[in-house]
Order: sequence, then C-alpha cells, then structure tokens
Amino acid sequence: MANFSVFISTKDDISYAEEPIKQALQVSDDIVIVDSSNPENYKKLMDVCRRYKQIRIYWVAPLGHREPLFYYALNKCKYTWVLHLNAFERMNESLIKDIHNIVSKATADIIKIDSTHYDLDGKDPIFTSQNIFLINKERVKVLGYIHYGFDLDRSKISTLEHKYNVKHLSGYKPFIEGEGYKNMNHYMPAEKYIWRKPYGKKKYAIYLVLKWIYLGSKRLFSLSREPLQSRINVIRFMIAHDKARLNSFYANPDEIPHQLKVQQEIRKVGIINYLHLYTDQDIRRINNYSKRTGLSGSKLFVDLVENAYREHNKQTQRS
Repeated sequence: MANFSVFISTKDDISYAEEPIKQALQVSDDIVIVDSSNPENYKKLMDVCRRYKQIRIYWVAPLGHREPLFYYALNKCKYTWVLHLNAFERMNESLIKDIHNIVSKATADIIKIDSTHYDLDGKDPIFTSQNIFLINKERVKVLGYIHYGFDLDRSKISTLEHKYNVKHLSGYKPFIEGEGYKNMNHYMPAEKYIWRKPYGKKKYAIYLVLKWIYLGSKRLFSLSREPLQSRINVIRFMIAHDKARLNSFYANPDEIPHQLKVQQEIRKVGIINYLHLYTDQDIRRINNYSKRTGLSGSKLFVDLVENAYREHNKQTQRS
C-alpha cells in the first residue's frame, strides 16, 4: 500500500474544514494544514486537530490566494505523493477506498481528479472541472501562479475515471448569474492573456468574444458525460469570469504599463522565486510584515510583489 500526504488549505472556514480533515485521517498518516484564519478561527482549528498527531498546522498571513504557498506546503509533506484539498472539498467513497491503489500504480507526475461544483448547501450540482490533483512533488515544478499552481505543460498527466470524484462546495452560482468577481488581483501571470502587450480594451474584448465562441462551442458539443445544463453553466461562468477580469484590469488605465512590467518580471522566475516563499524563515518574514503593516489578503500580496519589484530594480541599477 502506497503512502501519501494530504495538504489542506484553510482560511476562516473551519466548520467546512472538519469534513475533509476527517476524510484525510482515513487515508493518510501525514496531514499538513496551511491556515490563514483570524485568531479566533485558528484556535477553533487547533481545537479540532490537537488530538491527532498525524496533523501539523502552519499559520501564514493570508495572501488572497493559496497557490503561492504550494512549494512551502509540499516541502512540509513527508511523502512523495501529495493530495491537495481545501476546506470545501470532499472525496467520494470510491476515491477514499481506492486512493492507495491509485497512488501505488501511478506512472504520471500529476493525476487529475474530477471535481463537481455545488452550491455551499451541497444540494445543487453546477458543473464539473478537473482542478483536484494528486502530485508527485519530486517530479512536478511548482509555479505558484494564481489558479495555476503547477507546471502542467511539462508534466506527465493522467486523469482518473469519473467515478472517483470530489464534491466541491464552491458557491459559484453568483458568478454564473453574472455577479462576477468583486475584487480582482492585478498580478495574475498564469494564463496566456493577450494583455501581455497593451493591445487596448476593444481588441482584448474582441479576443475574449472569439475565445468564448471557440471554447463554448467546444464545450457545448463535446461528448462529455456531463448534463447539458452543466456544460451551459461552465460557459456562463467562463464569460462572467473574463468580463469581470477585463473590467477590473482596465479600471485604472494609468496603471497598465506598470502592471505589464511587473508581470513580465514575475514570468521570468515564477512567483515563488520572486517572493522567496520557501522556508519557515520566509513565512515568518511575511507574517511579521503583515502584522507591522496591517495588510492581508490580496492587498498584502500586491504589496509584497511591489516591494520585490522595487528591490529587483535597485539590484539591477547597482550592477
């Protein structure tokens, strides 16, 4: 039987986190939780976990996203294979039963697992995606980019059958109904967006429309086993997501040239290298900075990126 670690991300969602923690205890003797909760919820998490010696908890100031902390978290896991979950994800019975055999027979670097998204009440399925991974941490490059934690382009990937499914309580319905993202981060150098060059809002909007037509038709007429409504929901979410990002990105046109420069710098080395998110000492530095400045979430993340960018420019000028 192959051993593997479970890494769980939490932030002020302790009541939801109890279920994936219980499931993790069924399948692994090494559970790493990276938590960014406020003091009250951190205490609740400690109360839930303190009686289990298999669980280790590391507190990190909230950065607004979990992916920049992937390298740090994986290094805390003692086994080569790691399953990553968050507080809103639950494995089904088939996956719990067979996951050790799946790991022992694995030949890929990354194993994708279907994730069916539900409203937070867990009753209404919205759509299915593949954003749950089993990772061989010795063979996968960790990027830390927001929404793209790992280098999928250079990894050998396999996909589990749909019977091995993770239930994701996502609360995506407001996005699908058009509310979109309220707070967007300017530094999201993960996807190959056309805004790498300042083409302008109109040309970018045309690009998005063509993208929606292509990906939407591909999704709508695919031979997927998902219900038709589920495929339509994915398209609606994709459109709401991109429209919100477009509006946010161009909210302040004066900032665009600077944002592009920063994104180019980050792409050269990756966000983890850029912010030095490796060790306990690095995490203490960020935690102390957050405490000193009072910043947290995306504001903290953006401030850290800006500081790194200024420091990089100073070093460039010295050399």
